[in-house]
Amino acid sequence: MNPTSFLRSIPSAAVLCALAAAQDASVIRDAFGASKVDGGAWAGGADYSVRFDGRGPSFLPRHGGDAAREYRVRFELESVRRGASSVFVRTADVEPQVAGTRVSYAHREDVTEVYDARRDGVEQGFVFATRPAGDGDLVVRGAIATDLPLAAASDEGVRYESPGIAGVTFGAVTGVDANGATARGSIRVTADGRHVEWVLPAVFVEHAAYPLILDPLIGSAITIGNAANGNDRDPNVAFDDVTNRYLVVWNDVLTGTNDEIRAQFIGPTGTPVGSSFFVGWGHLTNRALANIAGTGRFLVTGYTHYWSGITSSVRVRSIDAGNGAVSNSVDVELGWSGGSVAVDVPVVGGDSRTLITSDSALIVYERNGGVATCVVHVPASGDPFVSPTTYTTIAPNGRTPSVTAFGGNPVRWLVTWKEAPTSFGPQSVYAGMVGPTGTLCAPPILLFTSAAGSEVWDPVCAAADGATFLVAWKDENGGAELVRGKMVTWSGACGGGALTSGPLLALTPTAYRQNSPNLAFAKDKFLLAWRTQANSSAATQVVVKGLDPATCASCGVEWAVGNGIVDAYSPAIASRFSAGDTASDEALLVWSNDAVRASRFEARGDDAVAAVGGGCSISGFDDFATYNGDAVLGNANFQLAISSSVSLPLVLILGFSNLSAPCGGCTIVPSPDILFPATNPYTLAIPCDATLVGVDLYTQWLLLKPSTCPILPDFSFTNALKFTIGE
Repeated sequence: MNPTSFLRSIPSAAVLCALAAAQDASVIRDAFGASKVDGGAWAGGADYSVRFDGRGPSFLPRHGGDAAREYRVRFELESVRRGASSVFVRTADVEPQVAGTRVSYAHREDVTEVYDARRDGVEQGFVFATRPAGDGDLVVRGAIATDLPLAAASDEGVRYESPGIAGVTFGAVTGVDANGATARGSIRVTADGRHVEWVLPAVFVEHAAYPLILDPLIGSAITIGNAANGNDRDPNVAFDDVTNRYLVVWNDVLTGTNDEIRAQFIGPTGTPVGSSFFVGWGHLTNRALANIAGTGRFLVTGYTHYWSGITSSVRVRSIDAGNGAVSNSVDVELGWSGGSVAVDVPVVGGDSRTLITSDSALIVYERNGGVATCVVHVPASGDPFVSPTTYTTIAPNGRTPSVTAFGGNPVRWLVTWKEAPTSFGPQSVYAGMVGPTGTLCAPPILLFTSAAGSEVWDPVCAAADGATFLVAWKDENGGAELVRGKMVTWSGACGGGALTSGPLLALTPTAYRQNSPNLAFAKDKFLLAWRTQANSSAATQVVVKGLDPATCASCGVEWAVGNGIVDAYSPAIASRFSAGDTASDEALLVWSNDAVRASRFEARGDDAVAAVGGGCSISGFDDFATYNGDAVLGNANFQLAISSSVSLPLVLILGFSNLSAPCGGCTIVPSPDILFPATNPYTLAIPCDATLVGVDLYTQWLLLKPSTCPILPDFSFTNALKFTIGE
């Protein structure tokens, strides 16, 4: 995420995860703990271990198969300061103490360094019992000792990594106060990578309720496959709901004319399951994988070029989602070997309907200067097969097609492509709805035409359901690249329906370079991933954000997952929703920077709810304030309610601070910033405004009911609730 100045409510989840392959969940896999040992302490789980001595912790991630020795990362707390004022300087070793699964260092009564062992890692924190003296930002400084090279350094994290062998990340920092309020901090790293400073903003430190926890995120760098050769490129990802795992596929570029397709299962927590495995020869686009939920398979499509006498072709292989078994390679269409048929850049759309045994997938590819489709059936066992056996040309002048990750109900896919003139000039983006036989359900529609002299690139699409879609593409825009998009709606049955489109949208700001978009839909938001570059000398980064499903306005903050040092390419994203898990807002984002990397993403962050007292009446506490739904960005249906109401509600009080004004036996908790006419329940639509993330809302109802409040004897109050808005 880009640095922000507002409070955040997304809970910290500091983890030291496994870099190498993890096994399926089991009793052993779930085991973790901490214990006292001679001269120190130990904490660990299946994928990591930490040794603690008087100087501090020494982290050991699980190594890849090429590791010839241990690669540890030692951290030693050095000092704490507040602005220019010194709060604490470490002068002596401290014996670590163990209580349950927590290891702690009591440096001083008001400064404690803590480490909590968890199943998937260890969570680090620094607890301040009282407000540190001084003015300005709170800065915690530590020394790093490791043989791993510094691979990344930004506010998103500091990563030490030897690709394919081992890596540890100190990630984004969060402050959490005694009331649960949170603030995002920043990170500073010395040029040699041997000192790290975590910084919390002065305004939060000054007004926080104590004790305050400074909570940096610690985790292993998630690298997929063996990246030692630096040639892993063009990843794609899909999810299978039955086995609860993702599959990532990518190109391992062996020579200038030979690519190997490899794959890796990723578990629901973002850790590898088993080892990477060989899928076949050929080349992938980064939209060349789909899930076929009804038969428990994944389908991979790739192509070979005509090169040195090899016949070009579009090929498919299926992969069993349970055991990784790979089918034989099946040709969708053979291209030319000195002949007239040229085939290229195939993509694939799957089917998320687990309750219907559908085995259909749609292959879309370039064919002789146009876009063609072909239906492939993927049985639960055996090889895929093509039926009907003939291709259908849907765009005679189309290029670079894309297709939605799953079909609607009944089966249909949205396909997008660009059309370019024979000479350099305006280029256009089109969309068409394709039915179960691979033919267009209605005439395609024009979405966008570029300005003269500007090109469009990489049209992609995602389905919210079988009727609502988002299409995005890169508009060169005279050199000021940005990602544009349009909402597309389908109505009617195939053969009798029509596509319509909404207004043109700027999905990213007009900046130096914004390109390579990819899309998914996760429960109640579209997710847009893209590549960004700040200026001509900056490294490219991969960014992801949520979009309002109705307007496609930004709904949340932008999360940067590239490290800002090494160029990042080819983002691809898959949601659990796209494979039938309609309750989940999670997705997995993959990209490459000579290695293939992955990161989990939630379309919604968690809100926080707390009871904060209040409530009074003469006849008892009968009217109880409650709520329905989550206080998160974009939730138009969040409700405040009174349970078991026996009195007439008059006013709903909403405040942005805790007033807690006593009145006899009553307490008015919220500051009366906004007063709403009392309607039980009251729908409080939360807009998609990123500045609201972390904002506290205090709510309480005023009732027509006698109380002991002397200035309002005929009125009483319910209990009060505090909501911290999540993403």
